[in-house]
Amino acid sequence: RGLINQLTPDSLLLHSAFEIAAIIASNPPLAVRAVKGIMNEVTQLLPKVIESENKANNLLLQTGDFQESILAFEEKRPPTYKGV
Repeated sequence: RGLINQLTPDSLLLHSAFEIAAIIASNPPLAVRAVKGIMNEVTQLLPKVIESENKANNLLLQTGDFQESILAFEEKRPPTYKGV
């Protein structure tokens, strides 16, 4: 299961939450605790990761390779990247 793998109507939200909780609770307690700790760490790192991704994307959007991607798509041909 992913972090988000379904949308649940408000009327079924509590029922769905209990179903997922039962699945989690059926796993080894030490493993559940370890995964919970990892998820808490990842959640704290996520803003920095998103910031880094945004910086990289902003730089890449200014490259010749990005422009080549757009042009190749419009011309329905494979791109020819030059690393610039």
